[in-house]
Amino acid sequence: MVKKALTVSGLNLFLGQSTAQRAMKARPMESVLKDNRSNPITRPISAEPSAEAERRQTVIRVMTDLFIHDDGNLSDRERSLHEDVLAGLIGEAGMTMRIEVAERFANLRYAPKKVVRFLARDDIAVARTILTHSPALSDADLVDVVNNATTEHRVAIASRPRVDHDLISALIIGGEDDVFEAIARNPGARIDEVSLTRIAARSQHNAGLAEALTTREDLNAGALSGLFWSVSATMREKIIDLVSPAAEIAGGLERAPIRIGSETERETALAGLASLLTARKKDAFQHIMAQLLGISPALMGQIMRDTEGEPFAIACKAAGFRSESFTTLLLLYNPTVSESIKRVFALSELYERISPAAGWHFLHIWNRNVPASGATENVKLKPAIHDQVLVRSSSVQRKEFEQKVAEQVATIGDSTAPTARRKEFGRRVG
Repeated sequence: MVKKALTVSGLNLFLGQSTAQRAMKARPMESVLKDNRSNPITRPISAEPSAEAERRQTVIRVMTDLFIHDDGNLSDRERSLHEDVLAGLIGEAGMTMRIEVAERFANLRYAPKKVVRFLARDDIAVARTILTHSPALSDADLVDVVNNATTEHRVAIASRPRVDHDLISALIIGGEDDVFEAIARNPGARIDEVSLTRIAARSQHNAGLAEALTTREDLNAGALSGLFWSVSATMREKIIDLVSPAAEIAGGLERAPIRIGSETERETALAGLASLLTARKKDAFQHIMAQLLGISPALMGQIMRDTEGEPFAIACKAAGFRSESFTTLLLLYNPTVSESIKRVFALSELYERISPAAGWHFLHIWNRNVPASGATENVKLKPAIHDQVLVRSSSVQRKEFEQKVAEQVATIGDSTAPTARRKEFGRRVG
């Protein structure tokens, strides 16, 4: 362990007068860095044949030891002097030597500021370990690197053990996917709501980023629901399992779903919807389902176009269909799914795990992100049979409801009657 500071006269004797003078008159750090970037030294000092280069490399190691093993032996003046000398020497060193110094200073809290800042803006091979680990760099130092270095430098910063809100805000300004994903995968990243919203929006077009976000423990059910469309089938199931209990706990919704009330109505509705799919009238089916759930036709269209089946399962669960009814509708709506019995079973098992509250929660979140002009509110339509005069017999109710379903299917399925009057299908509860 080095116990005594290396004096200026000692440097003169060890390096030779000219080398020591150059070190003491070190160029400004920005100038050195600029020269290194425009004319990189690709050969390490140790490979140079001159004795002076070998001595310089030895001095760098000795001075690095001074800072690593300093137990308060250096005065402020000596520390500042040695820092200037070491900075000047490193500015002329080869990459191998700079990497070595960076690795030795990476975890040192009281590493020399000038040296660490210089190394942090060096080539990424040198800077990565400093940017990822160094506690000697302040957030201001890191923001300066963010604003003036490369994407790889920003990724390294995003991977630090702790990344606070302000630093994250600076990192995501450039909109770089690699940086976004590094933040999403870093459990030490303290993502505030504004940054999370931006990262989540970006993930809609980046499956890797979306999957990275689903591994975070600080995402709420709303944020997870928004990621649903851009992730794999496996991640979709994970999101459903995560959201279901959260949606149950959340309780009240801004707007309750339209649900099929009685068992009679459910069976009649199933028969009507299944007949439309059997007749290959998907547009009519889509229209009725949108009306049934009170969601935008645009969202229902997106659900129908999805070839994996999970969104359709969510819609059917929100509507209140039983498991066997869902399987029937699934086979009719999506020929791709029906070709794989394994996939049908997988979706049926998933359907059992989706809670009605979670089903509506997903629809509610998705419905806010599609154009609202075509949303089916049905607020002026009369309620279903079971909300009308209760003194009428159940047989009369069944007959009237079946008549309503028949009229709905006929008018919506008839392409020659585009202006046909809409009738409500189901009732609003809650």
